[in-house]
Amino acid sequence: MLFSSDLLRARETATFVGRVLDCQATPVAGLRELDVGTWTGLTREQIEARDPVTLAAFESEDPDVRPGGAETRREIRARVRGAVEALAVDHPDADLLLVVHLGVIRALVPGTEPGHLELLLTDRDAIRRLAREPEPGPR
Repeated sequence: MLFSSDLLRARETATFVGRVLDCQATPVAGLRELDVGTWTGLTREQIEARDPVTLAAFESEDPDVRPGGAETRREIRARVRGAVEALAVDHPDADLLLVVHLGVIRALVPGTEPGHLELLLTDRDAIRRLAREPEPGPR
């Protein structure tokens, strides 16, 4: 089964993947990228000029900072893990393919970089296990 974020760039990728796999992608709002509020569409340089203190806190990976006044890393982690857990519960015997954003991957597996995704891709139950792990405590 194929699921994606409901944001345009992920839906477009999922549509292509679905054609290759001969299945249709289902968009899931809970798989959206981190909401960065007023930072949306700005370059890092523009954000730094407008909001250097919050940017520095965000880049330090503080789980409770609100980039652009929007969603914290702790909140995206809860949202994404809840969405993935719901998919796993709703489709217990299915192989699930998720087309998502880097922030969603990091929310599922903090510290994960694109070069380390083989850890998820080689273990079909990794996401199900990760969705059930408790929230890490404050730093």
